[in-house]
Amino acid sequence: MGGELKGRVLNGDLAESILQWGCVFESGSNCAKSILCEHADTSCNAKIVNSIIAPNTGVSSGECNSSLVGPFIGFHHNSVLISGASNRVE
Repeated sequence: MGGELKGRVLNGDLAESILQWGCVFESGSNCAKSILCEHADTSCNAKIVNSIIAPNTGVSSGECNSSLVGPFIGFHHNSVLISGASNRVE
């Protein structure tokens, strides 16, 4: 049981972010002011800014800005996800 709770940070830039247990952060990923919940993973130069990556979600080769992603989502193939908010929801 002990090994499955350990996360791995192999390479990339990680600033002002929180990684919970079991996260994998690798392959030149960038993460700033974000939360990666349990067993989330990043790879292939993923860029995550001001976002929450829910449990069991992977971000690979994509850019995620100001978003809540997951749980159980695979996000990859050079995609961009940018959220928008409005006070005038109808």
